[in-house]
Amino acid sequence: MTGALLLSGAALPASAAVPDPEVIGPVPATTALGDPAHGYPFLATDYDLAGHGYVEEEFFLEGEATRYQADGVTDATVLSTGHDYRTRIVVRRPVDPDAFNGTVIAEWYNVSNQWDQEVDWFQTHEHLVREGYAWVGVSAQRAGVHSTTGLRAWSPERYGALDLTDGGTVTDDSLSYDVFSQAVEAVRDPEGTAPLGPLDAERVVATGHSQSAGRLRTYVNSVDPLADVVDAVVLHGGGASIRDDIDTPVFKLNSETDVAINLLGAAERQPDTDLLRTWEVAGAPTATGSSSRTTGACASGTSGRRPVATPARRRRASSPRARGCRSTWSRAPCTTTSPRGWPRARPRRRRRRSR
Repeated sequence: MTGALLLSGAALPASAAVPDPEVIGPVPATTALGDPAHGYPFLATDYDLAGHGYVEEEFFLEGEATRYQADGVTDATVLSTGHDYRTRIVVRRPVDPDAFNGTVIAEWYNVSNQWDQEVDWFQTHEHLVREGYAWVGVSAQRAGVHSTTGLRAWSPERYGALDLTDGGTVTDDSLSYDVFSQAVEAVRDPEGTAPLGPLDAERVVATGHSQSAGRLRTYVNSVDPLADVVDAVVLHGGGASIRDDIDTPVFKLNSETDVAINLLGAAERQPDTDLLRTWEVAGAPTATGSSSRTTGACASGTSGRRPVATPARRRRASSPRARGCRSTWSRAPCTTTSPRGWPRARPRRRRRRSR
């Protein structure tokens, strides 16, 4: 994954079709991490962000979203507009603007287990922090908010007002694409409260793992041609064919499991182009031990929905390999340059709003 995250080039224009949502926050924590009252962000990280000059903040977003019919093959069509929503994003970013490399990783939370999972953060956070990225997790789908294990159930006091159904009138995930677009728009060109604080996003790379990769494949094929708010997309462990007539760079990273038995990895192979790269990592599983341990702890309720520190994790962090370039959370190559031949994002003029 990390190779494609190091794209360079001009940022995309913020499309007039994507409105800025109202940004509320940062929402303060009212209890300590692990407190059963759950007065802190769901899946708040236990990684030492402060020790690396980073901060974690949660924001609520609210506005009106568009329902799209998107087949992942052609441009999406609008079903209806003006649907009220309220969701949340989690931001982990450098405190010092000079430590920011200009790139935001916008992760579409995976909701396969009926709650938000930040798989790509789990597997790449050491690299992201070391290299000065900002990371934003986006709650875009109903299951992560409305299921019996979702945000509203986990902390009614903190999350009870979140709604991705327009008061129960939308019973599918057709709002999710525009909600994700608006979250990216709020990060890259905010009006009012800026989720990145003093940081100025030069580019935004959308990423998602497995189920989320499938959603993002539909997004980049059908919705991004209309919204035009992301600079590149990383499909990690999933995602089918990519259109050959879109101009957003796409990087597909598949494990051996994905290719051999899962998620159309082999059946949907495409040749590399100027805007598409595919890596297949031999011997790699769909989920790493770190994310599996955390998922299991979340399911049993023992972690308070937090990443779980284990002796194995601490050993890896202190190993010679961990002190070098290679990520301890991923078997993908760690690099400080783009993959060989990987294209720069196509330069586009970006509209700047008056503040």
